[in-house]
Amino acid sequence: MTHTVPGILADASFLQLKTFVLRQTGLAYFADKDTDFAARLARRMKALDVASCGSYFARLRHPLEGPEEMERLIGELTIGETYFFRQVEHFDLLRTRILPEILDRKAASRTLSIWSAGSATGAEAYSLSMLLKTEFAGRLEDWSVSITATDLNVDFLAAAREGVYTKWALRSLPPHLMLCCFDQDGAQFQIRPQYKQDVYFSYHNLADEETFDRVPRAPFDLIVCRNVMIYFSPEQNHRLVRNFHGLLQPGGWLIVGHAEYGGSMFPDYETVHTDAAVVFRKPLHDSAAMMFHPPVPLDLAPVPPPESSPPPPPAAQVPTARALADRGEWDAAEQVCRQRLQSDPLDCEAHFTLGLILEHRGADDEAIKEMRSTIYLDRGFALGYYHLGMLLRRAGDASGSRKAFRNLERILSRKEPSEVVEHGDGIQTHELLELARMHQAALA
Repeated sequence: MTHTVPGILADASFLQLKTFVLRQTGLAYFADKDTDFAARLARRMKALDVASCGSYFARLRHPLEGPEEMERLIGELTIGETYFFRQVEHFDLLRTRILPEILDRKAASRTLSIWSAGSATGAEAYSLSMLLKTEFAGRLEDWSVSITATDLNVDFLAAAREGVYTKWALRSLPPHLMLCCFDQDGAQFQIRPQYKQDVYFSYHNLADEETFDRVPRAPFDLIVCRNVMIYFSPEQNHRLVRNFHGLLQPGGWLIVGHAEYGGSMFPDYETVHTDAAVVFRKPLHDSAAMMFHPPVPLDLAPVPPPESSPPPPPAAQVPTARALADRGEWDAAEQVCRQRLQSDPLDCEAHFTLGLILEHRGADDEAIKEMRSTIYLDRGFALGYYHLGMLLRRAGDASGSRKAFRNLERILSRKEPSEVVEHGDGIQTHELLELARMHQAALA
């Protein structure tokens, strides 16, 4: 057999091989993407001069050769493009709210432990280090600080340890940080040693539940896992979020990507909604932890719901519903939206917010109806198409999902790449466009 995509797709062992790889890596992104998977598989088979999927499958299962070859294949399957201070609104929130709260709460122990999960080539982990050492150096003197950065791609980890980047990876950095944090050598930029200090890179597969008890330097005060969960199945993501919860200190924070916090994925967390982003916090329910590390009140901290929430007034507006939902008062939030729609059935934002609430509560059929109403009333409502596409995909309507993502791509292609998407909590047009195209490819 030649190492061609048609030849691989026709091989009787292809599906068995693919199932094995996706189970090992958790990369559900390729579940409905045979051609793309075969193209990447072909490169490894050609490099090894392996004649069939069965032979390559045997290589992957070999006790000595298998682990190393799986790492090489993962290198073909994953994308490591990233850049420093990506999604800057998260770093603004870390700078102004989250890190000050953690440092105040941990003042007695003087320890800070952060996990950058799915760190790719290290830009995220080093961005965290740069933030700590340039803006919190005085407060962190004599502290024990660690940033654990993990990935399942060993080539990315090797590049991360080197800490050498092109100017493209530094494109969002202000000039003063480029000058103080990097040494330039021609077209390459080497991060300076002081920003590599306290950053530890290691292999970890987020899809392997058995390895979470071996993540070094746990438990964590902060876990950052952005733009990783989009490659996993909903079932895997539920398990992943649960495992993160187990590795967070009481009061610890979780930051995920803009498109990764929909639905009912985070029932055990406090949801913290700001104008720029949505983040999650493990409740401070441990009485001993609260005794030694009392939390510092934040403007953005979730407000505990009263024992009996009064019914919202008839004139309540949609922002009230968002605030109620962020505090976990789902009944009251839904009531606000429905009352608003009784007085104005054409309020597209109310339909959208009600759809999000219903999605969170697992009422997908009703949520789909609300998202359809949203885009019927406003054909340019980008997030309505995105959530409709995700809901239809989950419902098994691949054709409808593809159509929603195609419409989303058409809308976003007319906008400036850096334009912030309305109702998107800070996500930019180019980021949502990238997600739309990825989902279309997965559905092809």
